[in-house]
Amino acid sequence: MRLHTVTYYSRLSGCADVDFNDILATARRNNARDNITGCLFTNGVHFVQTLEGGRSAVATCLQRIMRDDRHDDIVIVQAGDIDMRFFPDWSMGAVTAPETRIDEIRRFASDGAYRPEIMSSKAVVESLRSLALYCAADALSP
Repeated sequence: MRLHTVTYYSRLSGCADVDFNDILATARRNNARDNITGCLFTNGVHFVQTLEGGRSAVATCLQRIMRDDRHDDIVIVQAGDIDMRFFPDWSMGAVTAPETRIDEIRRFASDGAYRPEIMSSKAVVESLRSLALYCAADALSP
């Protein structure tokens, strides 16, 4: 099966009650069922997410996200076919903006705040991957 990936960012809706743990639980359940992998970042203002899997499964998942009232202003920054997954072991990895990783976040922030709407598409994708790698390293640290 040919793999497909989509990375997008959105702004958390001002009128939505957002429980990040609930979002993760639902995403992990649905993604495991649909053979989708990926990673979701939030800083309390934005979501940035990469989805990887079969083209149809990723498209269906993205359509579900686009109808979700917790998201405003969804912008797709990368989409295309891939040879292998970047997040092969994560039905949905979770990255938040902990104080311990503020220096890593600032690498991608022009004014000290993580704002994907003023970042290049490449920087949005790189920031998610970089933060995910830091979180994976943290999880493996004693």
